[in-house]
Amino acid sequence: MFVTPVSAKKQKMSKPITAAKRAGLNLEPARAKAILKRVKPDGMKLADNTRVALAAALEYAIAEVLELAIAHAKQQGRKRVTQRDIVIGFQNDEELNKLVGNATVIGGGYTAKYNREAAARREKKRRKRQPKDDEDDE
Repeated sequence: MFVTPVSAKKQKMSKPITAAKRAGLNLEPARAKAILKRVKPDGMKLADNTRVALAAALEYAIAEVLELAIAHAKQQGRKRVTQRDIVIGFQNDEELNKLVGNATVIGGGYTAKYNREAAARREKKRRKRQPKDDEDDE
C-alpha cells in the first residue's frame, strides 16, 4: 500500500467545528463547562460530554419557559415578552412550577396563592347568607 503525501496547498483548511454545532445546540457547552467548574466538588471528575449534556438540558428548559411566556404574551395581545409573562409561564406549567416555584424573578410581580378548599368554604358561607329568591314574580 502506497500513500502519497498531501501538500499543504491541496489540503483544505477548514474551520474548526464547535461543540455546539456538533451537538446542534445554540447554547455553548463552554459556558456549561465554566458553570460545572464552579459548582463541582474538588476531586470529582467529569466526563467530557457532561458539558454538552448540561448545555442541552439548559437549552431545553429555556425553550420551554420562552414558549410558555410567548403564549401568555400573545393571549394578552402583546408582541413583547415581559418578566411577568415568564412568571405566569412558570405557574401555568406544573413541572416548571415544582422546579422553580419559590424562585423570584425580578420585575415579575406578586402572584397570590389560590387555595381551592378555602375558596369552597367561603362560597358555602356566602350561599347560606344570601336569601333564596322567590319565583313568584312570574
